Amino acid sequence: MMHHLRPRPWRASFLAVLAVILTALLVPAWAAAKAVAVSFAEGAAHGYLVVHDGSGESIGHGEVLQTVRRNLVESRLVFRFKDGSRFDEKTTFSQRRVFKLQKYRLIQRGPSFP
Repeated sequence: MMHHLRPRPWRASFLAVLAVILTALLVPAWAAAKAVAVSFAEGAAHGYLVVHDGSGESIGHGEVLQTVRRNLVESRLVFRFKDGSRFDEKTTFSQRRVFKLQKYRLIQRGPSFP
């Protein structure tokens, strides 16, 4: 008993999606972001921030703390919103000739974030 080959409409869609994924994975190196040269080395910093909505009303406050250890800069930015939400970002980057991200962590919790 011989089965006839029937066209499968999903196959064309699958191949198109596969082609897009492979293209994205094989993007040439030249498409990557260019390195940012270090003109002036980053130093320690500490600041307090206020977040306003479009009408100018305060909706939260924050703090930024930046420290330097050897040739690594660690920066932490924390926002606490009135609705209880929290944005906590921590980055570590080196600054030898060019800035290079070493570590990145982002935590977003609460009703302000999906």
